[in-house]
Amino acid sequence: MPYPDEDTPVLLLVTLAERHLAEALQAHLVAAGFDDHRVVHHNVMAHVTFEGIRLTELAEKAGITKQAMSELVIDLEQLGYLMRTADPHDRRAKLIGFTDKGRAAVLEAMRAFAEMESALGERSLRSLRRGLLTILATPFTGAEHRAVDSASDRRA
Repeated sequence: MPYPDEDTPVLLLVTLAERHLAEALQAHLVAAGFDDHRVVHHNVMAHVTFEGIRLTELAEKAGITKQAMSELVIDLEQLGYLMRTADPHDRRAKLIGFTDKGRAAVLEAMRAFAEMESALGERSLRSLRRGLLTILATPFTGAEHRAVDSASDRRA
């Protein structure tokens, strides 16, 4: 029986699909000459804006600690993808933004995304987007499940 299949839990499918897409993106970037870029950098580069972003906000958006993000940003600075500049609204703060090399990598990534999406086909892509947006809009806190379980336990 093939794996994964239609009975595979959605979370696992999303995880496997993310890994598959990330590996395809990485292969595209390496083929385009960005051979020093690593898969772990995708989560940083995806959240940096062309206007620049503060480290704390970047870490929050990426879902990792400020310390871990700081290490990744330093790595990307040393590789020439990112730079820090003074925040024009608060000179004490720094904004993390793209260098020319970083902007070129982002543009190449956008080309890769377009190719991957084209390979899926417009109809499948539209359906996938709707499904993913539905998941993102659904609150899965678990609190309602614990409340139901506790109420059941009290009745028993």
